[in-house]
Amino acid sequence: MHNDGNDPSKSSSKIVSRYVIHPPDREARVAALYATDDAEPSASWVEEDVPQPEPGVSPECEGLDEHEAAAKFFLENVAKLRVTRIPRTHNRTPDFLVDGPGEAGYIVEVAARSMNLDALGQMETVEQPLSKDAKVLEWLKAGREQCRSVDPQHERLWLLWCVAAGPFGEEVQVARIEAALYGKREGFDVSNHGAGVIAVYYARPGLLEYHREIDGVIVQLHAKVGLCPNEDSPRLERLLSCQLVAALQASVPVLLPSARGVVVPRTLDRSDEVAVQRYVQRTLSMQHFTFVSKEVHQYSFMKVALDDDSR
Repeated sequence: MHNDGNDPSKSSSKIVSRYVIHPPDREARVAALYATDDAEPSASWVEEDVPQPEPGVSPECEGLDEHEAAAKFFLENVAKLRVTRIPRTHNRTPDFLVDGPGEAGYIVEVAARSMNLDALGQMETVEQPLSKDAKVLEWLKAGREQCRSVDPQHERLWLLWCVAAGPFGEEVQVARIEAALYGKREGFDVSNHGAGVIAVYYARPGLLEYHREIDGVIVQLHAKVGLCPNEDSPRLERLLSCQLVAALQASVPVLLPSARGVVVPRTLDRSDEVAVQRYVQRTLSMQHFTFVSKEVHQYSFMKVALDDDSR
């Protein structure tokens, strides 16, 4: 995404089919994600897909699930990095050691939701909060312990590769992951309904604040990937200058929340919603800012038995 000027409330989505930096505007995000071959492509949508692995199992991907194989393929063929699979042991370990010339390298753990499609039931309509994602919290905790088991001195960058898949719709997964990581909320100027939705980062404590060891989260949506850097990581500058980010930068900028919306200082008492709203008002010179009151996504799906906790 890219902001024109310094006003975070006036943002334009910057999406390309190779890499995605999630737009701060939900309508722009949904419109882009629902773009089809029959639709007239918007100015921000460029049809250029990441190379995909050929059908079938190649020797180097044998034993990997589809998400692990896709991550390995991207890291090797797009980022031009050397990927070594970490042997499985009785203890949980991350998936890959990744190396580039002149770098200390990375550890990558791939995580995705999955469903047991043999347990189909009746159609149900439910609501899921966009601000909470227990599965992402579980991934961060497990990823931290797994990376520590092979790199106790934290010499490498620790990255979590999240696949936006599951029963709720991929575009909703992207929104929930971003909101959970950055404590993101959305609001609007009550006195100017035509101004659009305003993204507010760290409006509530985000999961990355409590997991400083995880240096960044890569989000995959089909053939698109994007990076959510951890601004609380002491290795942030190293992450932003690494070869993997350079590969992403070749397509679109990897933008921190400060370039994508309003950023609330973590020193502010964010349990006080009124104080957060007043901060946004002062920052944007607004008189009446309010958060969206019900940040949920309602969806219908065939009830299934999930093999994880998707709350």
